[in-house]
Amino acid sequence: MKDFSKYSAIIIGAGDATGAALTKKFASKGYKVCPARRSRNIEKVNKLADDIIRELEDIGIEIKDDVSIITLDDGKVNAFSPDMIKLINELLDKVPDNRGSLLIAGREGMFSAGFDLKVMMSNPDNASQMVKSGFEMLLRIFSFPRPVVSACSGHAIAMGAFLLCSSDYRIAANGDFKVGANELRNNMIIPTPILEIAKFKLAKSHKQRALLNAEMYSIQDAIEPGYIDELIEADQLYDVALAKAKDLGTLAHPQYDQTKKIDQEDVIKKISSGIDQIEGVLPRQSL
Repeated sequence: MKDFSKYSAIIIGAGDATGAALTKKFASKGYKVCPARRSRNIEKVNKLADDIIRELEDIGIEIKDDVSIITLDDGKVNAFSPDMIKLINELLDKVPDNRGSLLIAGREGMFSAGFDLKVMMSNPDNASQMVKSGFEMLLRIFSFPRPVVSACSGHAIAMGAFLLCSSDYRIAANGDFKVGANELRNNMIIPTPILEIAKFKLAKSHKQRALLNAEMYSIQDAIEPGYIDELIEADQLYDVALAKAKDLGTLAHPQYDQTKKIDQEDVIKKISSGIDQIEGVLPRQSL
């Protein structure tokens, strides 16, 4: 997702003439503008906030030649917070499931560093709910009816690495980046849902090293274990990933979806069962 602050302007408390002038000025520069009179009515303020969020969500997804593009960009490490997970799910609702493909891209230097650690350490209930919703999001991407391409633009740690494992084709930018599952180095287990996704995608010869040994791979060494499929120069990443997504988007429907379901049937049962039991499996003291 893009850094919305670069594209939005909120004007509150200006009179009609001044507000209109400011709105026109910002709008002419391409900003999404939300003008409002000052109000002490909390219900009106909340409604304004909801309207702003809905307006901002419209720029979270881009369509190019039948490819739906979701760009992760929170301006930091692309942490999967409850809000980001919710927004990604809402964006996934907008992606056609009977044609084209989905491209998931990161920000320069960072694909994702995993779950939001502030929420993870806040209290066990908040952490469990975030983890469960995050795994449900990964399952949606893993089983998406159309091809999913990930453009790994930098580090992919923990949930970032499992997002790569949930994708059908992974292209990474060359650079000083790390990919891997570091849960066991942070006093956390790897629960069934993401363990099954990783086992489905990672090479059997690297399962011990990648999961139980919590090995972090350089991006150059991430093809052999199965985290990525292709490594290219960073300045070519977007174009190459888009071209791959366009190509995979031509695969027949519903034949692609039907074949994918057959291929994933057994593992999806294990993932879904693991998600249902997640609160009882995660050790509260480790969250």
